[in-house]
Amino acid sequence: MKQEASNESRSMETPAASRSAGRAKNAAVQARQGNLSKASATLAEGTKMGKFHELRKLDVTKHVEKKNGLNYLSWAWAVDQLLQNDPTATWEYKEPSRFGDTLMVFCSVTAFGKTMTAQLPVMDHRNKAIINPDAFQVNVAMQRCLAKAIALHGIGLYIYAGEDLPEQEEEALLSAHQVEMVRQAADQVGLSVNEICKVGKVATLAEIPVKRFESLLNWITSQQKAA
Repeated sequence: MKQEASNESRSMETPAASRSAGRAKNAAVQARQGNLSKASATLAEGTKMGKFHELRKLDVTKHVEKKNGLNYLSWAWAVDQLLQNDPTATWEYKEPSRFGDTLMVFCSVTAFGKTMTAQLPVMDHRNKAIINPDAFQVNVAMQRCLAKAIALHGIGLYIYAGEDLPEQEEEALLSAHQVEMVRQAADQVGLSVNEICKVGKVATLAEIPVKRFESLLNWITSQQKAA
């Protein structure tokens, strides 16, 4: 009788115990899945940053184009490197924005699981915004913007270092009146314009900084005394 009672008791407790065990098992499975998801996310993020650190160390000096003292990363080479490292990478250009008569272009590059967007004004060789740019100038800016957006993933990023530094004020040069004064002073002592320019290390008198005006006149006068 005791054995039967014991069996009956276990039989009555089994459904509840089963449900409890099932809930515990589900909770354990969910916990493991949550931990796996977190671990996967952490690993993925680590992989992304690891790729960035890898790409930012690439030596791009042989693929930098120099024009008028400015550095430009070859967009074709940048695209080649991007696709070699992530064949699924894509890019798209956003709608340009107008600022008065100038234009800003945008490019978004998706690679290594994230999207980076760069912007660039349509500029001339002096890095000055072009007024009412034509199609060719816009196209050039778009290609440069693509290279810049790729750089945000690490490829050639270091060549853009310093582009956000404040622009230095342009040095004031001699006025037309001051140029004429220098010319007259030079004539009085028998010096040619070429000689003056050679001393000033400039191509024309108009390129001489105004801060050197007085010292230049003093030098010219001293040449007369020496003669």
